[in-house]
Amino acid sequence: MIEREIGYRGSKSITGLNVPQAINKPVVVKEQRVDGSYNAAKAALLRCTLMGFERNYQTGILSNYINTQRCFSSLSTQPVINSIDNFNINPWFITGFTDAEGCFTIFTSKSNNYRSGWEVKVSYQINLHKKDLFLLEQIQNYFGVGSISKQGESTYQYRVQSIKDMVSIIKHFDNYPLLSEKQIDYELIKKAFNIIYNKEHLTQNGLNKVIALKACLKRGLPSDISLAFSDVILIDRPRVNNMDVKIDPYWFAGFYSGEACFYVKIFKSKTKIGEAVLLTFQLTQHLRDEPLIRRLADYLGCGRISKNREGIYLDVTKFSDLTVKVLPLLKNHPILGNKSRDFEDFVKVA
Repeated sequence: MIEREIGYRGSKSITGLNVPQAINKPVVVKEQRVDGSYNAAKAALLRCTLMGFERNYQTGILSNYINTQRCFSSLSTQPVINSIDNFNINPWFITGFTDAEGCFTIFTSKSNNYRSGWEVKVSYQINLHKKDLFLLEQIQNYFGVGSISKQGESTYQYRVQSIKDMVSIIKHFDNYPLLSEKQIDYELIKKAFNIIYNKEHLTQNGLNKVIALKACLKRGLPSDISLAFSDVILIDRPRVNNMDVKIDPYWFAGFYSGEACFYVKIFKSKTKIGEAVLLTFQLTQHLRDEPLIRRLADYLGCGRISKNREGIYLDVTKFSDLTVKVLPLLKNHPILGNKSRDFEDFVKVA
């Protein structure tokens, strides 16, 4: 897959019409991590992780094999960590990984069990490929609430949506705030949570407030909800106001565990052997998160920022920056999940 052909991943979903499995039946996938590599312009590229941008939420697929003309990687599929016993995941890692992979949602559905005729819920969820199931189990173990369920053949979802359980989610993200645009989504669902917690949603006025908050989320209102609540006064989406929150290295570990992309490019050159190698560490975000990408560039003290109509990119290609600044940080604050094997291969190449 090529980043520019995937489109906006703002809320993490994409209809899988361009993947082989979807030839006869459309599926929902997350083209975040791609197995294997590919050849482009006669250059062998090691495709290790994140592709494209988020649209809704769906599966994170971890790459675990590389097989091109000149690029090779470990074929092991064993989990990096195989037990949650005595394993304590850092709270900032949870927040960073949520900035990369999480989703905050307000669900609305018709129900005869309520006088208003509508049921409303708030939800926190993460969807990943089955190869990363254990990472979802670690997150569930950290919060102590929620459930993990299988979604299709290769996707697992961790979800928290009961009001009682959401208390743990609210407490965490109040203490360890998000740094991306998802902080706004969190603040919106937190307001909805308070309305539901105080049972104000059982009144028409309270229900309208929840619908107005839902309209501010990235996905907006479905047509049927918009029609049913056409008289609701909409509000403007707030702006992120968290520049005073320092970037914790464990937050960064969680973020690049979800969003990092490693490239190894072999290309024609005027060297003695006629070819050269270029390594790239890349982070990508939607344009609305440009302030965050610029903060990360300052945090790393290196990298080149580029933009197009689809997003903003932070690329670190200078070899000394990779070996002195990036790789030591990633080693001291490790990637969790099978993506760590891609990182190990990247280090071997370096």
